[in-house]
Amino acid sequence: MLLRESPFSSRALAALNCLAQGLLFPSFWAANQVLDLQETTAERKRHRRGRCCCTYTWRVLAGLAGTGLLLLSLPVAALGLLLWLPVQAARRPFAYQHTVRPAPAETWALQQRRTFTFVSANLCLLPSGLAKFSNLGHTPQRATAMAHKLAPAPPGPASARASLMPPRHRAVSSYGVTLCTPLWPSGEPWPQDSVVVEMPEDDASGGTGHSGGEERGNVRRGNAEERGNAEERGNAEERGNAEERGNAEECGNAEERGNAEECGNAEERGNAEERGNIEERFPADVDFLCLQEVFDLDAAARLRRQLGRSFEHIVYDVGAYGLQGCCGGFKAFNSGLFLASRYPVLAVQYHCYPNGAREDALSAKGLLCAQVLLGSAQGCRIVGYLSCTHLQAPAPDAEVRNAQLSLGLRWLQLFQEAHAERGDVVAFDVYCGDLNFDNCSRGDEPNQTHRIFELFRDPCRAGPGCDRPWALGTLLNYLQLYEEPVSSPQRLKCTLAQAEGRRTYLAGPILADGRPDPTARGPWRGRRVDYILYREHRGPPALHTEVEAVSVVTQLAACSDHLPVVLRLAVGPAAP
Repeated sequence: MLLRESPFSSRALAALNCLAQGLLFPSFWAANQVLDLQETTAERKRHRRGRCCCTYTWRVLAGLAGTGLLLLSLPVAALGLLLWLPVQAARRPFAYQHTVRPAPAETWALQQRRTFTFVSANLCLLPSGLAKFSNLGHTPQRATAMAHKLAPAPPGPASARASLMPPRHRAVSSYGVTLCTPLWPSGEPWPQDSVVVEMPEDDASGGTGHSGGEERGNVRRGNAEERGNAEERGNAEERGNAEERGNAEECGNAEERGNAEECGNAEERGNAEERGNIEERFPADVDFLCLQEVFDLDAAARLRRQLGRSFEHIVYDVGAYGLQGCCGGFKAFNSGLFLASRYPVLAVQYHCYPNGAREDALSAKGLLCAQVLLGSAQGCRIVGYLSCTHLQAPAPDAEVRNAQLSLGLRWLQLFQEAHAERGDVVAFDVYCGDLNFDNCSRGDEPNQTHRIFELFRDPCRAGPGCDRPWALGTLLNYLQLYEEPVSSPQRLKCTLAQAEGRRTYLAGPILADGRPDPTARGPWRGRRVDYILYREHRGPPALHTEVEAVSVVTQLAACSDHLPVVLRLAVGPAAP
C-alpha cells in the first residue's frame, strides 16, 4: 500500500474530527429533514392519488418539529464548528481505501495489446434534502442501489475482454435498442411504423458484453414493408418475420435475429470504427470508475463498501473543507469526486478551483489527478494518468468554466512532471468528468473552443459545435425522470433510440443565460455534458491508443439525472 488511508496524520486529529462532526450532526440532520419535505414528481403523483388532510397536517407538523430542533441545536453546532474548522486545516484533501487481493498483478509485455475500460458518471448523491432540488431524493437508498449496479462481477482475463466487442469489420447500429413498446406521456403508444428491431448474430468469440445473456438490438428506420402480418404480437409486439419467435416479454427472443447489414438511418451511422452504443448494463470489465457529486458522506461509505469488492483501490471524500485560502471562501461540501481503480494507485493530488461562484462556491469543486501502475516491462514502470473533475454548473458562467479548464491543464501537467520517473512508459492519459457544457448549445460556444480539445481527443466530437452523428446527450430532463418511458434501464434505452424520445426526455440546447434555445435546429441529440477525453503519450517507446467503444449506460434510470459514459481504449505497440 503506497498511500496512507486516513486523511489525518494522527489518531488524535481523526478523533477531534469525529467529535466535531458529532456536534454538527443534529443541526445538519434537522435542516436536511426540513428540506426533504419537498416532493419529487413521483411522490407528488403518488400523494395526489390518495391526497387527504392528514398528509398536509403531517407535513406541517414535521416542518415545525424540524425547524424547532434546528434552532435548539444551533448553540451545539456553533461549538462544533469552532472545533471543526481548525481540524480541517490539518486534513489531507482525500481519504484512501485499499482492499487486499490475493490474485497476483498482471504482467504486460509491450508487444501485447491491452484494453482498459473507463466509466464517468454523475450520481447526484447530495444530502436528500438538497437532492430534491434535482427531483431526486432518498440518497442512502439510491447510493446502495447504484453501488450494486456499478460493481458487477470481477472481469476475466484480458483475453476475455476482447470478446466483449463485435468484430470491427461488422456494421452495427450507432445506438442499439431492444424491442419494447413504452408510452409517451400522453399515454399513446409509439407509431408502429417507426422502427424495426433486429438482433445481430453472436460474436465469434461468444460474448455480447452483457451479463445474463442480455441481447443487443439494432435499429432499422423508415419503410416497414417486410414486417409481415403479426396479429398475435404478445407483450413485445413481434416485428419482422415472426416464425417461432415466441413470447419475448419486452425485448424479443434472440434466436431469430435477422440480417443486420444495413443498420440505422444514414444520418446515425457515423464511422464504424468510432461507433457509439446505448447499453442497459455496465460492462463487467470496468477498470476505472470516475464519479462526480458524491457529496454525502454516508452515500460515499455505502459506495466504497460495495465497490471495494471489485475495486482494490478507492479514493473518496475528496476536497477541502472549511476556510481554505486556496479555495476562495468557506466550503461546506467536498468536491464530490470519487475514484475507484482495479490497478494500484501510485500518487494522488487534488486542487481546488479558486473561482467557484454562486451556489457552487459552497462546494470544493476541483481536479483530482491520479497515477496508476499498470505493470512493468524491462525494469521500467508502465503507468496511466487519470484526471477527474466537475466544473462550474450555472449556465451563464462560461468564463468561469474556461478558467477552470485552463487551471486544470496546468495542474495535471505539473502533477505528471512531479511523479514521472526516468524510463516510465505511459499507456494512457485520460481526462473525464462533468464539464457542465455541451458541444451543441449556442450558449456554450465559449467553452467549445477551449484549448483542452486541442490537447485531448473527444471521440464523440467532430469539431467545435458539431458532434458525430451517433453521439448522444447525457443530461436528462430532470422533471421527467419518473415517467413510464424512462422508468427502467430497458425502457430508457428504447426511448433514447427514438428521435421523439430524445426530444422529450433529454435536456435540449440552451442559450447563454440557460434558457432553452428555441432556434435549435437539426436532429435532437441532447446536451452531452459528461466527457471522457484521452491523449496519446509521445514515447519512447511509442504506444498506439485506439478507441474500441464509446457508449452511454441506462442502468441508473430513475437514480440520477445523468447518463454514465463508458470509453474502452485499446493500447498496443505503434505501427512501424
